[in-house]
Amino acid sequence: MIFTKSLIAMAVAVLQLASLSSAGIANRANSGAAEVTYSHDGRTCCTDGERGAIFSEGKCEYNSQALTPSIPDDTFVTKCCWNNTANDFHVHFANDHELRQVSPINITGNATVPIEVCNLGLKWNITEYILTDDYLDINVNLTIACGPFNLADREWIRIHFDSSYRDSGEFAYEISAVGPTIYATITSKIHRSDFSVDFHGELTGTGILSQLDQSFDKNLRADEVAAILAEADIC
Repeated sequence: MIFTKSLIAMAVAVLQLASLSSAGIANRANSGAAEVTYSHDGRTCCTDGERGAIFSEGKCEYNSQALTPSIPDDTFVTKCCWNNTANDFHVHFANDHELRQVSPINITGNATVPIEVCNLGLKWNITEYILTDDYLDINVNLTIACGPFNLADREWIRIHFDSSYRDSGEFAYEISAVGPTIYATITSKIHRSDFSVDFHGELTGTGILSQLDQSFDKNLRADEVAAILAEADIC
């Protein structure tokens, strides 16, 4: 009787594993150092108590454990995680440069931010966006007004699906063909609560403006952007 119950338990376990595999949740393989779970879901963050592992030079690394992921051609690793409970890696991957949507958009706004050298005037116009599997690119025309300067630049700004600040891009404003340049280096993060976006800008300059070192912050709340981000997997 005990032997029969053991066989039944083994059969149930096999059926459960087969069910998970057929559902496409994850494929497991032996990495040599530890077992590894592969998920073709394009996730860019770890969940369910897993810890973030380093992915560098084609390897996932966590403490003394290392893994060179085996993923299909034309795909790329989006996140390496370490599962302390199962003592294995969890590798998330996606199709290379998987575009979801490219669309026009029209969002305008303005703000005044007091900084040490002036009341910085900001005016922006977002005209287009590109949605991929792990970030949102927005095409922004940003005008800055500071004292006698009123300058504009148009750049693609990247909003990573992350609730921590990540690099987004940089605007450059040439005062004249031979004069100094003002740079606005932008980082951004997403609020999971309302899918608004915090932008942090660092202003630096060259030439006679080389002493410029100011920052500004602006929260972007736009229904169009929130609707897009509401469908994303925010880390």
